[in-house]
Amino acid sequence: MSWFGLRPPQGTKTAAQWGCRAILTGRGRDQFIDILFDRQQGEPAGAIPLPFQDWMQGRFNKWIAANCDQKWIDPTGGETFKLDDGMFHAVACCNRSHGYLYVCAWMDHVF
Repeated sequence: MSWFGLRPPQGTKTAAQWGCRAILTGRGRDQFIDILFDRQQGEPAGAIPLPFQDWMQGRFNKWIAANCDQKWIDPTGGETFKLDDGMFHAVACCNRSHGYLYVCAWMDHVF
């Protein structure tokens, strides 16, 4: 199966990760990020840790919405947006795709 979003940096040990290829539409205050059910996935499949799920539903959703609401994300650009929040991280970038936003979020592996 192909991975739709970005991946954590090479060599990163993760307890869980999630990625998507979202559709970026509109401009300015009317810009929207549409995360499609069939263009996302997580690992480990079927066993995403509850702390990661809670972070994704809370802090991550606020972060991705703030990037969309507070500034225009250029769909033809290569700007990378990053969030580092303790053991949780996220990265998003259009990769000059002209309409997609590639996203990755992960939880560090704690030994």
